[in-house]
Amino acid sequence: MIAAPWRLHMSNRTRLWVPFLLAALAVGCSCKNPKPGAKAAPSAQVAPALAGSKVDSLLKATWQAQGVLPTAAADDRTFIRRATLDMLGVLPTPEEVQTFVADAGADKRARLMDRLLADNRFSERFAAVYTDLLLGESGPKKDVDRAAFRGWLRDQMAARAGWNTIAHEVVAGTGKNSPGGAVRDRLIAAAATVAPKNDDDVHGNVNYMVRFRGAVEDLAGRTSRNFLGVQIQCAQCHDHKTEAWTTAQFKSFAASFIQTRAVPVDDKEKGEVRVLELKDMPKVKLGPKATESQRAIAEAPPRALDGTQLDTRDRRRALADWMVAKQNPTFAKAFVNRTWAHLLGTGFVEPVDDFRPGNKPDLPELLEALADGFVASGYDIRGLYKTICLSEAYQRSAGPPAKLWASFSVRPIGAEVLFDAVVYATGLGPLVEEIAGERAELVRARAKQRFVLVLDVDEDAGTHSFEGSIPHALLLSNGAVTRMGARAIEGGSLLAILRDKGDDNSKLDALYERTLSRKPTQEEREHWKTFLADSMLIKDDAQGKPLNAGRPKDDMLAKLEKRLPSKAKTPKEKAFEDIFWALLNSSEMAMQH
Repeated sequence: MIAAPWRLHMSNRTRLWVPFLLAALAVGCSCKNPKPGAKAAPSAQVAPALAGSKVDSLLKATWQAQGVLPTAAADDRTFIRRATLDMLGVLPTPEEVQTFVADAGADKRARLMDRLLADNRFSERFAAVYTDLLLGESGPKKDVDRAAFRGWLRDQMAARAGWNTIAHEVVAGTGKNSPGGAVRDRLIAAAATVAPKNDDDVHGNVNYMVRFRGAVEDLAGRTSRNFLGVQIQCAQCHDHKTEAWTTAQFKSFAASFIQTRAVPVDDKEKGEVRVLELKDMPKVKLGPKATESQRAIAEAPPRALDGTQLDTRDRRRALADWMVAKQNPTFAKAFVNRTWAHLLGTGFVEPVDDFRPGNKPDLPELLEALADGFVASGYDIRGLYKTICLSEAYQRSAGPPAKLWASFSVRPIGAEVLFDAVVYATGLGPLVEEIAGERAELVRARAKQRFVLVLDVDEDAGTHSFEGSIPHALLLSNGAVTRMGARAIEGGSLLAILRDKGDDNSKLDALYERTLSRKPTQEEREHWKTFLADSMLIKDDAQGKPLNAGRPKDDMLAKLEKRLPSKAKTPKEKAFEDIFWALLNSSEMAMQH
């Protein structure tokens, strides 16, 4: 269950972080609140990939047949927070929440989804998630330009390309992988709020192949898992013990990539990105360092997983054609399953990339119907997202784990999303830009990198996911972003709220809406009312000082603290700093629910 923020708070900040350290072990995980004005593309109604009534009828019939009692429907505040985080990777603004709640239209959730999916930030969010999935999360890979890949994927989404088109180009693409330049600049670009635009001669999609340069076995295994949801990697060394995959099948599938080479365009200079051109050689030619496994793959006839023989003159393109063909039963199901799991916590098939006869899906009729609808829509990604988000499963209120998605699965939001949510809630973004100027993006990238590296665990998770840890609790409670953002600094959110003419209740409302997208409960109000009254009895200023467990020398955001002193003067103002700090550190803030 979600821990209410007031349950995590004690009499002052020093006492508060200890229980939070324990509560945070259930806390969670990616992206960006842009500058004001960086809004949506022209709005357009998104056609669902499958009629919602069919999805819901299958769900309800199965719940009834199995005696499953679903939770109540999520209220409007919960729904807009949930959908905005999932679609855009940001918190909704208090104004957006208030407008949505006041809307009396019966179709307002459908209209909200159309607005979110038409927003430019949806393309950015999708690109960030799938860059992590396809390129891995943990740090830069040698010669891989994540910024170029993410920019390419964002542009594909903005152009409304279908998943079949995107996947085909990732598997079959050729060309130059990067514009070059300083490694540091490309890393900053990869972490930027908006992915960079590629030059016309740069084909960012080829960085997927570059990632597996010299490792054709890994490329074959990951491609099968990423795009078909089939794990064949065990057959690399031996025939699968329980499934049908053989080493001969693995070698033939891997043979589709054996002629692909990433050739340097020019000499690499120190500190510069190596620019490579991905191409397919006319003949299979292995170097002297090739392994026995790679030599065996080179001798195997290229075949798809179902045994279809592939054209040896253009192997990768032939494989990509087979992969995205409408008659391929696993391509659409794999993406539908991964998307369902991304939005609802678990897929029809778990793990999401393990489709096999021995791993039966839950509710196979619904998986089949969604996949058929996805194909019929032209592999419309937005249509699939809308279908799932308007389903009975996605619109349930959060509750204990339940069968068949009868309650919404509470889970951590992504590390990047959590970082940006804290930056937005505290109002630090504009302040960093104002103070750091041209270095603002560097400051943000460095702070975000440290935040994500501490919180991320599994680079193959694909969504910057984590389960909570002691380092996570310490980073949130003592990290520069939360530590500085929770203070009443000039230009920050808290000081603006404190200067408002409203009473304590209105200030509490504003803090809750800024962080949790809701108003405090009566019980929470009573708790904070007592807390504020008690604060008037404190004579020293200890509680106004932020905790500091040591500042790394490279923590650039921490260096800005000296230039942003707290303006809190009275005990009550310092108590509001503690309240804001508690909300920012609460499990409810860090959870998707």
